[in-house]
Amino acid sequence: MIKKPIISFITLFLIFTLVGCGEKLEPTYIEPININFNVANVNNQTVSFQYPTDDWQQKDSFNPDIIKVLLYGKNENLDPTTNITIGSTSTSQNLTLEDYVKLIPEHLEKSSPGTKVSVAELRKVNDIVFSYLEIKTKVTEEDLEYGLQKGIFTEETIKAKGGKEAFLNQPEVKQIQMIVSFQDKITNITATYSNDNEKEIILKAMLTMVQTATLL
Repeated sequence: MIKKPIISFITLFLIFTLVGCGEKLEPTYIEPININFNVANVNNQTVSFQYPTDDWQQKDSFNPDIIKVLLYGKNENLDPTTNITIGSTSTSQNLTLEDYVKLIPEHLEKSSPGTKVSVAELRKVNDIVFSYLEIKTKVTEEDLEYGLQKGIFTEETIKAKGGKEAFLNQPEVKQIQMIVSFQDKITNITATYSNDNEKEIILKAMLTMVQTATLL
């Protein structure tokens, strides 16, 4: 079950290399989720979140230095490899959520030729502002080399996938990223999936997490 989270490592790694800039954006208001379902608490040692337990289950992280929380789908309408991750929280005094919306698309597409950002917006649920991105990625040779250089994955990972050709022939991966900020502490929540029919269930979980986010 390592196929889909690999690309989220690449995007998480790139996100925290950006520098801030510029003009203020007004967020689009999103209707909050009515949390009338079972939830559980998780945290990344900095921020606490709730997630729907009928659809998701927590698993041990395979890379706890980067991925602090790992959820896999248990709903029959979710592929068993569809996942949501919460990264470690980064302190950034120079980077705002507006900067993420403005800078991530170009930065990701330049750094990873197989990546395209289709949506990049500033959004707001209740009184929490967050950046929202939709990303599609097909692994290229450049991505493979970058991941090896940065230690995001190893030669053993590639061999386990059937070798370089099989690794590069993985199907396109889709991601939704929501980035929340508290007192200059920035946390990335990323969903990785391949089937658009799963999107409603994914967004329900991610919005629940954002609107219940609490700084520890």
